[in-house]
Amino acid sequence: MRAWRHSCRKLIQPAVCEEAETHYLDLGSGEIGYYLYRILEGPDSPGGGMECSAGAKEEWSGISDLLKAGGKDVGRLREQRAQITSYLLREMEQAAAREVSAASDLSPHKDPPKLSKSTIRGTQTLPLAQEKPTLLIGITGDLAVTVAKDEEVAALMEEFVLQLEEDLRSASGKQWELHYFLLPKQSEAFYERIAVCWLIENSDLKLTDTFAKEPKLYEYIRQQMTSWALLSGKKNIGELEQDEFIEKLMPLSRQPTFERRAWEALEWFRLMDEDKSGTVTISEMLNYMLGNEELLRAVIRHRLFVGTLAGGTSSVQLTVVDPNPEADDEEVELHMAHMGNRSPVPLGVFPQDQWVTRPALIQWESMLVGTFDGESLLVPQVPKTPSSSRPLAGIRRFDVGEAFRRPQLRKQDTASSSASHSIFTRSSGEWPSGLRGIFICISSMFYAAKECGIHERLIRKQHALSALSSAIEDALKEGSDQPPGSADPKTLQFHQQKVANLSMAHSMVSRVLHDDAWLYFRRTWQTPTSSFVATWSLGVFLSGKRRDGKQATTGSFTRVRSRLDKASSSGDTWDAEQHKSGHWTRRLAAAVRFQRLGQRKGDIQHMD
Repeated sequence: MRAWRHSCRKLIQPAVCEEAETHYLDLGSGEIGYYLYRILEGPDSPGGGMECSAGAKEEWSGISDLLKAGGKDVGRLREQRAQITSYLLREMEQAAAREVSAASDLSPHKDPPKLSKSTIRGTQTLPLAQEKPTLLIGITGDLAVTVAKDEEVAALMEEFVLQLEEDLRSASGKQWELHYFLLPKQSEAFYERIAVCWLIENSDLKLTDTFAKEPKLYEYIRQQMTSWALLSGKKNIGELEQDEFIEKLMPLSRQPTFERRAWEALEWFRLMDEDKSGTVTISEMLNYMLGNEELLRAVIRHRLFVGTLAGGTSSVQLTVVDPNPEADDEEVELHMAHMGNRSPVPLGVFPQDQWVTRPALIQWESMLVGTFDGESLLVPQVPKTPSSSRPLAGIRRFDVGEAFRRPQLRKQDTASSSASHSIFTRSSGEWPSGLRGIFICISSMFYAAKECGIHERLIRKQHALSALSSAIEDALKEGSDQPPGSADPKTLQFHQQKVANLSMAHSMVSRVLHDDAWLYFRRTWQTPTSSFVATWSLGVFLSGKRRDGKQATTGSFTRVRSRLDKASSSGDTWDAEQHKSGHWTRRLAAAVRFQRLGQRKGDIQHMD
């Protein structure tokens, strides 16, 4: 028993496994998801040294109500465990099949990446007694809230996990060991942000092609770079001398040490200084950056990426940060509402047995905008078994807006070799508006964009709204063309969820973003050897396994260094390393002298 465990199966914080691979189960209130992450051995492993296999999410009814009722409905709990077990076995088999397929697709002239012993075990026939894999369960959504605030429910959750472990062992023939941790919404958003930051810098976003085809995007980044890099020039407005340039661009380097980051920034300066004037202009900077995909991704990640828009079946959220290069800490705001693309029917906005009409859509959008404005809304109270023929049971005050505050929530930004910090704060109930910058849209926001054909490319706010509006009109027309009672319940449910999701994305983009904002909708992100999904599980794995955002390292089965409280970061040598950067000029000079000495030694050996 580890000291950091509350009980037999519960972990205090999210964790990673000591082996090269870690299995996660996302156990939410309405969906379950499986993720496998694997470290590739060797410092030159492609794809950042890691692979991922993400299972398709599956809907389930959840166990919150069952646990609140004291776990008396043993049959229903057994059914829930059976669904999870069946889902895990199916997704694990598919992950193994994808691994075999990927290995067979490798070029015969290219050596396959080395896999860990635990990975090789999965493809060999070994005695079952030798196989003791670990599954880490992240409890999210309303289920996490329920378990956290009720000791009796927490005890039942512990029993549920132990029984699930036995079911999985019996069905798989392997001695699985299950552990779980709670992820309240602010922690989930925290790790999602880590994942998104890493994906921006490690995926091929085809930015150089996009900038060539989008003159307005080029002009936007030119304006932002001018404001950030040149207007603050200490000696010449509009130009940066070498020391100013290095100070500003060094955080964009992904080199593991301070000296290497400074040296790479110096090399950038030399390459950008086309006329050898000893200064760099914005035109020279952009000419070089637009031909360097990696540096362009770093600029977007560190200076233009402002926040994420996300949604689901029962919630919608916005995380936003003001990228201030002069600040040691970045302040991150999380805004959340308990309204998702499945909410209109339970709230009585969409009749369960009817196609969505325009009046119902207008009411749903009004509720969304009212939520973003911080209003407590009066909505119908609907019976648990709604019927369009029944009168409304009454009304209740429904406060759907929620934001979280956890003082001094600090994080290590694993997407960069320079440590930065985040502080999650809460503003008022009203959501912000007029936000500029680049926003990454994930989860249900991605699916809304996919319906419109605007996913996986940078797009302006107005173009996104136009595409979403057209998709909403098409969906409404599709419903109006159908005779009453012509669709089965599943078809109606899909139609209602689709309309609700499209209008949720439209309302959110319209309400919170400035006309100058840009959006990027994506679910699956591709690296040279694997695809990833921007989820909390990737953020947890990165935080636990990767020190500097580029070279993967193996760790022990331990708490992730999540900076979730101020005490956890005290005395951290990583932070201490960054504080030395105040003397960057002296350290850079030492690095330059060392580099020149190495060059002279090489010249002498060559002459001999």
